[in-house]
Amino acid sequence: MTPNDTLLEAARSGDIGALRAALAQGANRVVLNAAKSIAIEHGHGLAVEYLLEHGAELQQNDLFLISLLGDEEAACEVARAVLRAGGDINRSFDGHPRTALHAAVVADKPVLAKFLLENGADIRPGTEHAAELMRLTSPKSELRAILLDAMESEAAGSP
Repeated sequence: MTPNDTLLEAARSGDIGALRAALAQGANRVVLNAAKSIAIEHGHGLAVEYLLEHGAELQQNDLFLISLLGDEEAACEVARAVLRAGGDINRSFDGHPRTALHAAVVADKPVLAKFLLENGADIRPGTEHAAELMRLTSPKSELRAILLDAMESEAAGSP
């Protein structure tokens, strides 16, 4: 197995020791970034953080990818790692007006949406973004209640 293959497998498993060993053998930036994306897709927040600390680069879709995780707690852990590394919680994906919060709402991830809102996701009342998010939720859903609470807090001027 090549050092690059070892690194990718370590990212898939989330094994920090294996990541450390693979990085000691050398890896190019493209493979390092691919390993970070794999760690994100598998919900390994500590591995994501380790890779970012060791040369992987933040990419605009990192927070967006998190909404694809089935385990919302793992998604929050990965989001926390990306945010600690300087990820922009309100950055749009590929030039579209879609943010991590939008992705969380579309994927029906209330725990992730709440985490994102608590960490600065934009939900200013009266904006097209807020209106679109509301249109994407059903009237009595947990997500709608979370969004409404966040908008009320924003309107009242509290975090």
